[in-house]
Amino acid sequence: MPQTDLYLIQGNAFSDIVNFCCRLTEKAYLLGHKVHIQTEENYQNEAINEALWSFKEQSFIPHTVIGDGGDYYKDQYGDQDDNSASQSYPVTIGALAPHAQKNDAPKKDKDLLVCLGTQLPKQHDEHNRISIIVPNNTEAIESARTTYRQLKTAKVHVTIHDLRH
Repeated sequence: MPQTDLYLIQGNAFSDIVNFCCRLTEKAYLLGHKVHIQTEENYQNEAINEALWSFKEQSFIPHTVIGDGGDYYKDQYGDQDDNSASQSYPVTIGALAPHAQKNDAPKKDKDLLVCLGTQLPKQHDEHNRISIIVPNNTEAIESARTTYRQLKTAKVHVTIHDLRH
């Protein structure tokens, strides 16, 4: 099972989640890791995509949006195969992680899975490490507690990073 980190961030707004996600992704990218950012909704794909281009003036993080993003994403990014896209970009963004919609055997081709929601995707074990970003609101914290208990029951090492202070 992958090492899991729960990041309890200070802010509650979606922009706080996006900002922390970009900083975490940049750090992993600069260390040479491959990253998948797991979103829950297609609008989050666009927000993360735009933020990775603009969150720091001097930063460049090569990335692509994968999965079913509708016609907009096909127009913007082409009708690429998700698995080939995930292999050619160090950072991918999408509601479905690479291999999730296929019946392939799990492949640990990503170093880090960054989850914008507190629910772990089915393919979470395809990654060496998982980071779950938890906004500072009661509902998200309760959901993170449930996820934490499930992971501990499965004997997964979980580190909690309380950044709320």
